[in-house]
Amino acid sequence: MHIAQIIDTLYVGGAEQLLLTYTKKSVARDIHPTIISLSACEDSPLPEQLIQAGAKVVEFPGRNLFDPFRFIRLLQFLRHQRFDVLHAHLEYAVILGIVAGLITGTPVVVTLHSIRMQYWGKLANILIRLGAQQVIAVGPSVAKTYQATLHGRHISVEVNPVALIPSLAETECTALRREIAIDPARPILFSAGRVTAAKGFGYLLAALDILRRTHPQVFLAIAGWGWSLDELTAQVQSLNLQNHVRFLGLRDDVPRLMVASDIYVSSSLWEGMPVSILEA
Repeated sequence: MHIAQIIDTLYVGGAEQLLLTYTKKSVARDIHPTIISLSACEDSPLPEQLIQAGAKVVEFPGRNLFDPFRFIRLLQFLRHQRFDVLHAHLEYAVILGIVAGLITGTPVVVTLHSIRMQYWGKLANILIRLGAQQVIAVGPSVAKTYQATLHGRHISVEVNPVALIPSLAETECTALRREIAIDPARPILFSAGRVTAAKGFGYLLAALDILRRTHPQVFLAIAGWGWSLDELTAQVQSLNLQNHVRFLGLRDDVPRLMVASDIYVSSSLWEGMPVSILEA
């Protein structure tokens, strides 16, 4: 079976990480998927991990959602490859994937990863009703949220799978804590995800500013990358939190960072069935 997975980006995120789990399971069944990313991800470790797992990774970056040149290249690629199924994840991929599927005659499956879409939710909902052959939600709350907006479309529920995280040797744990916070004895809070407004990291920094008044040794580490990074860096400086916060950037060892930390924190404004919380 010739399957393509299309997604907005291959930076850090639960939906993105699930593609790696999917690829490993698919290759074990002799299905080698193609992963289509709608953005270039040079600094992310995930594309190489997907390739090593047996997937083909292709990128179609564009200036914006409606970039005609990107869409034409995508259509040409789908027509040439003749996929049996195009599986769409996240907002831009759902919109472009369904339109491209309708034009090329490629059946489209949509997986809904969150209880809302950030920018083009109404357009995405219309297209899902018109052009998705199957709709999957990553949890019951996501399915319930979309039942009304999708006008009664059947939604299958498939809970996000996660692997058990192995423990760390004491020496390895101490070394990792020292890497994160310099002083391994400090209480370490940890969070991971795309650094965007939806993840609520600005509220997390404001809460940390309050917490440090009673717990002056507390330290927060955030793994991930996104468009809000500069804004959050400025907030750290304005709150004088430089000695309490570290942005770790893109990491391929998030499970290890979870084990080495004391508390995992989620500040998301909305979620579906977050992989990071399931892992924690």
